[in-house]
Amino acid sequence: MGLIVDPKRYIEHWRQRFAKESVDQIFPRVEPKEGEKYFGETDYYYNMSEMLPEDYSLRQRLAMRRLEEALSCQQRERDDANFQQQCIFCRYTARGNRSKIIHHLYMIHHLNLGSPDNLVFVTEYIEHLKEKLQRNECIYCEKTFGDRNILMDHMRKRNHREVNPKNHYYDKFYIINYLELGKRWLDVLAEDFEDTMPTFQDSDEEEEDNSWCEWLEDNLDVDETRVVCLLCNESDETCEGLLSHMKEKHEFDLIKLIDDNRLDVYQRMKLINFIRKQNFNAVCFVCQRNDLGNTQELAKHLQETEKPITV
Repeated sequence: MGLIVDPKRYIEHWRQRFAKESVDQIFPRVEPKEGEKYFGETDYYYNMSEMLPEDYSLRQRLAMRRLEEALSCQQRERDDANFQQQCIFCRYTARGNRSKIIHHLYMIHHLNLGSPDNLVFVTEYIEHLKEKLQRNECIYCEKTFGDRNILMDHMRKRNHREVNPKNHYYDKFYIINYLELGKRWLDVLAEDFEDTMPTFQDSDEEEEDNSWCEWLEDNLDVDETRVVCLLCNESDETCEGLLSHMKEKHEFDLIKLIDDNRLDVYQRMKLINFIRKQNFNAVCFVCQRNDLGNTQELAKHLQETEKPITV
C-alpha cells in the first residue's frame, strides 16, 4: 500500500469491481508452499499487487490525478499575493508569498523545510508545525514538554530544528512524492537551499534597507521580551540599548562593521548566525581559537585579547 497515493479511491475502485466480479476472477490465487511467506498461516491468498495490469494502471491514474491536484495547488500558492503567515518561532510575519516564510524559517531559525519549489500545501504544513509547538511538542523527536521555554531550550540544545524524517505525514507536502512513486522528500532536502535564495526576495519587513535593529528584534521567540548580547549574557529591552552595550563594553561596533563591509540582508543574517554558532561551540569568531573549552573562557578571551573587536 506504500505506493498507493490515494488509498480511498483505490479501495473504492476495487469495491465496485468486486461487486460485479469475484476476486478469484481478477487476482491470481497463491497457495504458499513450505518455506514461503504465509505458509502455515493460510491455505491460500490473492496477490493484489501492481503485477496485475489493471491494478498497475489504476495506481498510475491515481498518481497522475494526485500530481495534477498538487501542481495546481502549488501554482495557486505561487500566484497568491495575499498570503500572510506569522512565524511559528517569533513575531515576524511573512506577507506576499509563501516562499518568504520558508526563507525566514531557514535563515533565522535554521529550520530547513527544503526549497519552496519542492513544497506544496505550505499553509497546512506551517499550521501543522505551529500546532505541535503550541502543544509543547518537539517537531523532530515529537516528545512533549512541560512548557514552551523547556521545549525551546530542548530544541536549541539538541539542534532539533527539522521535522521528524520518520514521520510519513510530511510526505504530502513535497512534490517529489507525487512525481516519483517510491521516492521521499528526504532525497531532495539535502539540496543546497542557499542556491535558491535570490529567487525569492523577502517581504517588506526584511528588505535590505531595513535596520539591523528591526531584524534582531524580530529574531526573538514569542515569549521573549529582551534582546541578548552576542558576546555575553547581558540583555536589553531594545536593540539600540544592546548595540550601545556591545560598543561600549566589548568595543564591538556591529553597525559600523555592517556599513564598512556593505553587508546585504542575507550576509547580515549569516554573520549573526555565525557568531552565535561559534559562541555556542566556545570558538572565538574573531581568531577562530577553539581550545577555550566553555563560554566563560570565551568571554574572558574576547574581553582580554580581542578588544577592539574587528572582523
